[in-house]
Amino acid sequence: MSRLKEIWLMTALFVTGTCLTIVSGALAQADLLSMSGEIVAIDIASKTLSLKGESFNQEEFVFEDNVKVLQGGDSAALEELAQGDQVTVWYREETDGQKVSEAIEIQAAEGASPEGGNY
Repeated sequence: MSRLKEIWLMTALFVTGTCLTIVSGALAQADLLSMSGEIVAIDIASKTLSLKGESFNQEEFVFEDNVKVLQGGDSAALEELAQGDQVTVWYREETDGQKVSEAIEIQAAEGASPEGGNY
């Protein structure tokens, strides 16, 4: 095989592999759904969270030890979540209908600045 053909083949394989990686990453993220509302119950020991929103009565979520908790763009502790908090839950839905939270984002309270102070 000539050197030019060898380089062309290696480039084609690299581009194909890169495209497949990008597409599979996008598909994995596309599987996540989100729901925003108020925490009506949370049990860290049993790893469950109940959420109530304007467009739904109540939804139940489970979470794993590696769930990401975010507040203001920074990592937060799971223990910082409390009943009454406004949150967005990013989750995947299992084939049995169970909603498994991948990330929980605590929303800023109304009237609070991003730094946590009031206007």
